[in-house]
Amino acid sequence: MEFRGFQTYRTRVKGKLFMIHNIFSTSLLIASIAYTAQALPVYEMHWSADGSREYAQVTLGTQSPQQGFQAYDNFRNPSTIHGLYRMNGDEVADDLFMATTGPSRLTDLAYTIANTSATQTLLSYRVTIRFYDENRTLLFTDPDTIRIPIPPQSAIGIFTDSNFYTRYGVTVPPHIFMSLQFSEAVGADSTDVGCILVGPRTIGYSTQFAYDFTSGATLDFDGSDQTNMMFFVDTVAIPAPGAAISLCCTLPFALRRRR
Repeated sequence: MEFRGFQTYRTRVKGKLFMIHNIFSTSLLIASIAYTAQALPVYEMHWSADGSREYAQVTLGTQSPQQGFQAYDNFRNPSTIHGLYRMNGDEVADDLFMATTGPSRLTDLAYTIANTSATQTLLSYRVTIRFYDENRTLLFTDPDTIRIPIPPQSAIGIFTDSNFYTRYGVTVPPHIFMSLQFSEAVGADSTDVGCILVGPRTIGYSTQFAYDFTSGATLDFDGSDQTNMMFFVDTVAIPAPGAAISLCCTLPFALRRRR
């Protein structure tokens, strides 16, 4: 696809002035891919017996997680793939507004990996996931090297289930930035690795804007809040302090009754 650059304009979001780079007709957005969102090859990441990470290709269900809550989702029931987004080695984040009313604990998540190269198969790559709060303060970093081949101009989905991330104890506020960054690619160049843009969402909300932490630029994928990075985030509620106090007060009486 021909590179024509960025359209830049000014806008205000919650009273703050941003310089927006609108991605249009550039080499960063590859519009044609060989499958629909429903037919995307997906791999479940799970813990092995020795504590390492393993990946198994599966058919992703659309049901709620076994424990927890679907806080944000445009992954399980996507309608339209808008394109493969070439991230050029940058760390790019989407703003996610959770369907939660307060802080919750991260249990599972999903994301996509796209190979935008026209000729080279991507053999392995390092992906780093980061969570930030609404002020872009870092909350969580999760790097991993994955060795699932991805043919030219195609993509895969990675997801977890059964409380994969519970062991990390990550608290997730209702509004976060979730970012991806790819490096150490083998087979294709790291600059050719990216993600899928999809929409609309089914749970939660995201604006039309994304943020490039590497360049400091605010991005507008196509001028529509129905085009976002393909994620889901599952969480579990954090008990209110009052509930814990109540439990502590009731427990001694319960024990006395058993004697």
